[in-house]
Amino acid sequence: MTSNQTILPSPLGWKKALALFCVALFIRAPFFFRDYVDHDESTFILMGQSIVDGHLPYTHLWDLKPPLLFYVFGAIEWLFPKSFIAIRFCAVLIVFASALLLTAIARRNGVRNGFFVALFYIMLSSEFGPLQGFMSEHLAVFFLLLGFALFQKRQVYVGLAAGIFMGCALMTKLSYAYAIAAFVMVYVVLHRKRLFSSIGLRLVLFGLGIAASFFLVALPYIIQHKTTLFIDSTFLAPLQYSQDTQKTVLQKMADTWWVIIPSLVLSYFAMRRINSQNREAIPLTIALLLGTVYVLCFKLAAQLIGLGNGIAVRQQQHHRQRYTAHYIRQQPPAVGNTVG
Repeated sequence: MTSNQTILPSPLGWKKALALFCVALFIRAPFFFRDYVDHDESTFILMGQSIVDGHLPYTHLWDLKPPLLFYVFGAIEWLFPKSFIAIRFCAVLIVFASALLLTAIARRNGVRNGFFVALFYIMLSSEFGPLQGFMSEHLAVFFLLLGFALFQKRQVYVGLAAGIFMGCALMTKLSYAYAIAAFVMVYVVLHRKRLFSSIGLRLVLFGLGIAASFFLVALPYIIQHKTTLFIDSTFLAPLQYSQDTQKTVLQKMADTWWVIIPSLVLSYFAMRRINSQNREAIPLTIALLLGTVYVLCFKLAAQLIGLGNGIAVRQQQHHRQRYTAHYIRQQPPAVGNTVG
């Protein structure tokens, strides 16, 4: 390894980095003092406070999210008790850090407009409805991008660290399992002729990293003999929730055609621009994009079913817009990288 090779690429110029931070802060600062709190964010805050009070997630209060998200909120509330401003400012830092990771990934793969990709992400992750708060997608995207950035390094041992951060993304937002599964399958196809070399070892370490993150998050439950509670609440309950719909696959796809078609068109044109520098990055990015589209297709369809039971058309439109923003916020990083 040469002296100028590092785990992550050289940082963005400080002027551009400062500009990205100022944009994130400028967009989000007005909502530091908003008296309305999104019901998801308020639930995360209550779960975090429950941890500060000495309770494990799901033992005193319960929510349909993996526990790492609540541990992060609990850490913020322990450091800055009862401070909405601190929580919202941490969201600024997370979005800003994700934007920097996007520029690093873009630069490594020969994308010249990485700054605008990052700017695109900041705006789309901050401008719509509940997005001005600190949501699970913001934190999961940060872990996902950090894992992606590390995974692109050629050192085999870095695969372990990449797996740990990808696992952290799953322990924050479990629905990213579809995107990460697609990511791994595409990587296997790309390197199918070298699976019994360092590529295979890299994948094994990646899987061990994911397993390690799961184990560390589950460790407090294991110590207190509540492993079943962890498994039921983290994996089985979200699985049941995702299957709670009577629509067929085609009906679900018809509800979200306006996301599926642009994503497929974007993926097609991105694949046409593959060269020697990005021959791995573009397929892997498309895998993440289509994995999140899959989540949007099935989860949004499930949400829309619940809106048809005795709710007025105007109320349906309002909730449709809200749930659209709720799930589509997972896509800007992959979309930005693919466009770039």
